[in-house]
Amino acid sequence: MGGEKFRHCKAISFNIPMDEITSLEDIESIDELVDRIDSLNVSSNEKKSSINPEDEFWGHCSSLQIWAENDYNTNLLHGSLAFPLLAKLSSMGDPLAKKVFKKEVIRRLSSRYFPTVFRLIEAGYTFYFEYEVYEITFEEMQKKLNKEELKEIIEAEAGWSAGGGYLGNYEELEVKYSLNSEELEIFKEIESHIGRFIPSCNDTSIKGPFIYIENNKVILLALDNLNLTYIPECVGSLKNIERLRLGDNKLKQIPESIGNLKNLLNLSLHSNLLDSLPQSIKNLKKLDILLLSDNEFTEIPIDILFLENLEYLTLRKNKLSQIPKEITKLKNLERLELRYNNLTNIPKFISNLTSLKELYLYGNPLKEIPESVLHLVKSK
Repeated sequence: MGGEKFRHCKAISFNIPMDEITSLEDIESIDELVDRIDSLNVSSNEKKSSINPEDEFWGHCSSLQIWAENDYNTNLLHGSLAFPLLAKLSSMGDPLAKKVFKKEVIRRLSSRYFPTVFRLIEAGYTFYFEYEVYEITFEEMQKKLNKEELKEIIEAEAGWSAGGGYLGNYEELEVKYSLNSEELEIFKEIESHIGRFIPSCNDTSIKGPFIYIENNKVILLALDNLNLTYIPECVGSLKNIERLRLGDNKLKQIPESIGNLKNLLNLSLHSNLLDSLPQSIKNLKKLDILLLSDNEFTEIPIDILFLENLEYLTLRKNKLSQIPKEITKLKNLERLELRYNNLTNIPKFISNLTSLKELYLYGNPLKEIPESVLHLVKSK
């Protein structure tokens, strides 16, 4: 193999008593055959092969040929040989090996044959995986293993990797898959639309994609920093969500269904290409934080001025030239961020925002600020 010797195989044949043949009919792989032979009531002499060196050589060649002709099917060689060979072939650029390597690991991890699963984990083949591949593996294992079997695999991996394996991913995946089937299907649809898996995560300070779950309910959906050009309508079906992060994308519009998120408290849409918002946004009656900085708004969207619980509104780095009088409806507004726009004046009615504590106007071509602003004694 690329000038290097591989010494992974010690035996080429077995002597199996005829009366034991029927007990082997259900095996699916060479690994199972080897383990089953070891458990049979066969003497050590019977297990030894009497094959001569020349036939043994041709036997190895035949096994490898059959393996190669069947697209590197790892059932046909013992795992201790098949997977090292696949890994090496893949690293050497063999296109078929590169194509099937991860698929074969996933397929064998997803089998019900624990010894093979444990060997793959112990050998560290899961470290070849990105999170997305591991979630596919998890899904496949869920289909074939019960909860106790899955737990046993998780514990085995944690033990063999000294806590350095994918235990955390499995725990997060278990949290994600604890969602009710309807909500999980919504996330599957979102994942299909955006072309990314969405992991569960407890650290809400990191960038997306991820979901944060409490009491088997999704509280936060983070789809920020993904260069998305659109958000699917199905996002509006996440009725329990309280925080939605869609910033740092390339969105030109937001789906009308966003108005269905009646429990939403925090909506981040900063750093996109938005110049308008759907009318349904006025239905988000519980919303108290709305981030619209770094977009293309030429005017403050009129529908957000119906959000009477809004406390924090930021429109920094847009193209605003005026402030509508309707903004005075935001009686609970405590922070208004209007830096780096095209504002030339601040209307007197801004002083009617009696809850305002912070007003940011830096970076506008202002000619004057009305004296009434000074009456906003809560403001900084």
